[in-house]
Amino acid sequence: MTAPARASGRVAVVAAASLMFVSAFYYAPRAATEGETSDAQLPSGTVVAADQLSTRITPVRSGGAVAVPAPPADVRAAKAYAVLDSFCASCHQTGRLTIPAPARPLANILALDEIALEPTLVKPGIPDASPLYTIMLRDHATIDLANEPQADAIQSVREWIEDLPRDLGRCRRRPIEQATVARTIAAKLAATPAASAKNLRFVTLTHLRNACVEPAVLELYRQAIAKVVNSLSWAPEPVRLVTIDDAETVLKLDLAEIGWTGTQWDELVAGYPYSSLASANLSEAEQRRTGTLVPVVRGDWFAYAATTAPLYPVLLGLPNRHVDLQRMLNVNIDANIKSAVARRAGLSVSAVTRANRLVERHPTRTGSLWLTYDFAAGEAQPTLFANPLGPSTRAGGKAPFVHDGTKSLFTLPNGFFASSLNDARGGRLDHSPNTIEREQTTWAGPVEIGSSCMACHRFGPADIKDVVREQTETDTIAARELREAILALYPPPAEMESLVGEDREHYARAQRRAGIDPAAHVQGLEPVAALAREYGRDVGLGRIAAELGSTIEEVSDRLGSLPEELQLSIRRLKASSASRAEADRILARLAPDGGRGDRAAVVIAMPPVQRAELELLLWASSDAYAIGDLATFTAWSNQDCYLTLVNIDAAGRATVLFPNELEQNNLLQAGNELRMPGENAPYRFRLKTQGWETLVGVCSTVAKSADGIVHDFERQRFTTLGSWRAYLAQAPAHEAREQASVAEPQQSLTRSRLRGRQGRPDIKPEAKVELKAVDVQARTAIAYEVR
Repeated sequence: MTAPARASGRVAVVAAASLMFVSAFYYAPRAATEGETSDAQLPSGTVVAADQLSTRITPVRSGGAVAVPAPPADVRAAKAYAVLDSFCASCHQTGRLTIPAPARPLANILALDEIALEPTLVKPGIPDASPLYTIMLRDHATIDLANEPQADAIQSVREWIEDLPRDLGRCRRRPIEQATVARTIAAKLAATPAASAKNLRFVTLTHLRNACVEPAVLELYRQAIAKVVNSLSWAPEPVRLVTIDDAETVLKLDLAEIGWTGTQWDELVAGYPYSSLASANLSEAEQRRTGTLVPVVRGDWFAYAATTAPLYPVLLGLPNRHVDLQRMLNVNIDANIKSAVARRAGLSVSAVTRANRLVERHPTRTGSLWLTYDFAAGEAQPTLFANPLGPSTRAGGKAPFVHDGTKSLFTLPNGFFASSLNDARGGRLDHSPNTIEREQTTWAGPVEIGSSCMACHRFGPADIKDVVREQTETDTIAARELREAILALYPPPAEMESLVGEDREHYARAQRRAGIDPAAHVQGLEPVAALAREYGRDVGLGRIAAELGSTIEEVSDRLGSLPEELQLSIRRLKASSASRAEADRILARLAPDGGRGDRAAVVIAMPPVQRAELELLLWASSDAYAIGDLATFTAWSNQDCYLTLVNIDAAGRATVLFPNELEQNNLLQAGNELRMPGENAPYRFRLKTQGWETLVGVCSTVAKSADGIVHDFERQRFTTLGSWRAYLAQAPAHEAREQASVAEPQQSLTRSRLRGRQGRPDIKPEAKVELKAVDVQARTAIAYEVR
């Protein structure tokens, strides 16, 4: 480079796709001493051989424990692995966790080959545009705040990303068009008698196949759909789902087989955000044949929506009162407690609630009902261990315990487990109160009905280490009647272990009968959780194209014609990724009806996504240039910040393009587009060297030089830094220079105005901006090709 609202029904709820739901799914086994399942104690089940798995499936060792990925052979990758293992794995690697659940949606941080393909973490070849690197630069908090990665450790992660090929992970698979899927469904309906066709519904994974999800992962996603269906069914036997297309991405559901009515399906699809895409490709005759306007839904949305409130209790038919659930299961809890049919275990400190927890099992006709009585942490009330009997029975004059909420895990007739959350009075809840679920709320968001229990209990009931019986056996003061009542309910450890094992094996058998591998994982996650994450995650341009059954080039051509209110979301989409809510608004506009359908109109009408954190977007006037072309760049931020732009040429040499001696005021005002060079700037950028160049943008809320850059506009109009990789390797020195030059941009501007240069305009500063005490920084980058 030279010189250089809730709308109607349930639509708004599911269309917005708040990422808060994701956290409820991400779970890794806990230490058994805290009453939960540990990695080493998971049931064996059916294990898929490691050599049959794609790299996106975390292998499962004998015994069910997840195998932590081994360090890579490549030297740079091995250094990055060591850094991530030291500073990130305790929160983000199943099998390494020191917290109850993986923080946010990341459970495979050490699988470098997997995260390199994850666009919301890594942009291959461009570390400054990779959240994995930029988050580390922003001093992302770890559990051990004294164990933050230093500059050399962060540099190792940067170098690994920088070495990745830019086209890594680009999907070359020919997409299956939506029209092809529609024809496949129509053919199936035409071949089915009218009476049976009324019960047919379809779940598709075609868009994930289009996005180059590996065949082995798609197989586990098919199993995940079967698990969701069977976990919402009161049918007497497990249902094994089948596909109807050659690619095995369209699964057939028979409502009669799973015991659903058409009304339940209509409840499900009332808020389906992609109905405009599906209905545009299905004829009215086919809709009449099935008796519904939307007979087909996407599998990732189905895995999310059907396992969370408000749909989960509706589809399962959960009653509003726990006493009615007991009637459905033909269980009398009070009678079982009085007769000591119930079996109990008490925990002093649960890993989930950080308070007392009582676990209680009742036999049912189809298996078991497991209850947990939970207590709010830190409240001044009698503890479980002072009052181990209750909640309504007492012995020896002892007062019963007073709990704050209950959870139920119960066996359905087909052998699968379902769940319910209830308050202390028995009323059904959609979310567990955060006064109880302190640890889950801190690390992984609110615990939700359905999804959280399905993920935490993916093998059935958890291991339990009772301490009440041991305490009672050594108590020589308590009345005999009280001791006998406690010992009758709290069995020896071997008996409780046997009951847990029986229920797990019963559940595993039911899953295998439905064609499900009980021990499989996808990227460290239980498969339903992984499939639900496919819906909730941020998405890039490639995923949008896959969801439309189109190519990236075709979608890019169409994006330019979309309304102005979508352009910010489109910028995000092209730069890195947009939220699911933003992507859905774009998809609705790209639908065949142009978003004129009723449901699509609701999605489009949702307010634009506003991000609270400092955000910086960059774009170039073109994605590719010819030698000799003039280039312009544009920056936008959602907050006032001070912008630095550094260009790295094909040889790795870095030049600061902005601020420069001719344009020193680098304040980027919130919501305004800053073009560089400006329209009246006395310079232009002309490209002269062939190859890929990168433009790095850093914006800080404090007026200072980014990355320790010190300008000397007496000597250089555009500050040159030499090798960008070598420059950043000196990060500790940069930090020291930054401390000494916090106000350098304003000081340099003042010196320039006083000094002046003959024949060049006197640049006048903007109004003084009040500096913020704490520096917040946003970082991004774009790459463009010079041909």
